[in-house]
Amino acid sequence: MKMAAALEQLEREHAAIAAAIERFALQAVQLGAGEELAESLRSLIVEISMHFGFEESLMGEGGYAGFEPHHRQHLAMMIELGLMLDRVEETQAGTQLARNVDFIGQWHREHIEQADRALFEWLAQRAELEKAAVPPAPT
Repeated sequence: MKMAAALEQLEREHAAIAAAIERFALQAVQLGAGEELAESLRSLIVEISMHFGFEESLMGEGGYAGFEPHHRQHLAMMIELGLMLDRVEETQAGTQLARNVDFIGQWHREHIEQADRALFEWLAQRAELEKAAVPPAPT
C-alpha cells in the first residue's frame, strides 16, 4: 500500500474508533451493564483489533524501528479491553464501568498523540520518498 494512502486510512480509522468509543460511552450510561452493552464492547474490541493489525502490518512491512514498543502498547490495551468485557459480562456496572469507559477514551487519545504520532511521521517520510522515487510523466 502506498504510504500516503496508508496515512489517510489511519486517519479515517482513528476518527471511526473515537466515534465508536463515544457511542460505547453513551450506551454505557444509557444501558448500564448487560448483554447489549457487552455486544457493543465486543464490536468495539473487533474494530480496535483490526486497526491495530493494520498499523502493525504497515510497521512490519516497512521495518519501523519503534515496532516492538508500539506493539506492546497494543497488546496491553487488548488485555485491558478483555478484562473490561469480563466485567461488563459479569454486570459490574456503575462507577467501575464509567472509569473503564474513561480509560478507553484517554488511552486512545494518548496513544494517538504519542506512539501514533511517531508512526505518522515515519509514514509521511516514507510517502515523500515514494513520491520522489516516481519518475515524472513524459510530456
